Amino acid sequence: MADVWFYHLEREPVGAVLPRILTGLYQRRERVCVMGADKTELAALAKLLWQHDETGFVPQGLAWESADDQDHVCFAVDTYVPNGADHLIYVGLMPAAVDGIRRASVFFDGSNDTEVAAARAAWKVFRDAGHGLKYWRQSDAGRWEDQAAREAA
Repeated sequence: MADVWFYHLEREPVGAVLPRILTGLYQRRERVCVMGADKTELAALAKLLWQHDETGFVPQGLAWESADDQDHVCFAVDTYVPNGADHLIYVGLMPAAVDGIRRASVFFDGSNDTEVAAARAAWKVFRDAGHGLKYWRQSDAGRWEDQAAREAA
């Protein structure tokens, strides 16, 4: 079973959050593929990764241009994952299935009612299928806190 982590974006946009998260994943030598529905948005996110002060060098590529199995981070608009990642990050898109991967991270805009509703529906589907779930929300201090664990305590 996969872990499915939901990131509720309220304080910062995905463009501010994703470079920090991808940098940390690269430092742990994880291969990641960022999945989305819009090539223009994904290309803009890839560019932000290059410009992020704390990033240094993170091997990355756009799947529709030149991504290959050497890239630790790829950006893709379809289900093809050229870098063999077992951690998929979904931006502006809900995963249809997560079988065969270790982790899916789903970023959704808390000010967009459609995205919030889609995230709630996906949560129920993945919960009922027995996947491990986490629901991350930023605290007032800007730290990510697992709200599902917090509410269960």
